[in-house]
Amino acid sequence: MHEITYEGDFGKIYTRTENKPSPTNPKTSFLAVKSVISFLRNINSIIKIN
Repeated sequence: MHEITYEGDFGKIYTRTENKPSPTNPKTSFLAVKSVISFLRNINSIIKIN
């Protein structure tokens, strides 16, 4: 789970993300697995978005 709170003159932003566990490894987030796959697919790409 990731929680981020940001406050400023504009007000307050709060976001919370809860990841689902990987079906093959419940100790790892499914999002982490998808991120690694995406990274490996794009490693030689000309355009990089971070």
